[in-house]
Amino acid sequence: MPMISSAVFHDATIARLSVEGSVIHIEVNEFALSPVEMCPPTRISIRNCREILRDGLLAEGIVPESEDGEIYRIEEDAVGITLMVIWFKYKPRTESLVAYKFVGADLDVTAL
Repeated sequence: MPMISSAVFHDATIARLSVEGSVIHIEVNEFALSPVEMCPPTRISIRNCREILRDGLLAEGIVPESEDGEIYRIEEDAVGITLMVIWFKYKPRTESLVAYKFVGADLDVTAL
């Protein structure tokens, strides 16, 4: 399956979030790369994570925090992977931006 750059995930709706052993999988629906180009449904896999920080605080894992989530940004650096997600609630209507840091992690991005 072809690899897709992690830089394209702005506004990608999270369809499924799952954990298999030590691997976190996030599947996203088709989304717009530009007004004329679509990205197919895609799986983001985060592997070899030593610890997870949620907004800078140690977390046990990552779970959906509301009915709907959208990836705002994914960044890779020397420390690991940063995943920023906007979680939307509908009753009452709220949204929150959460930053997850996966320390020491590797990222695989593959079209489904």
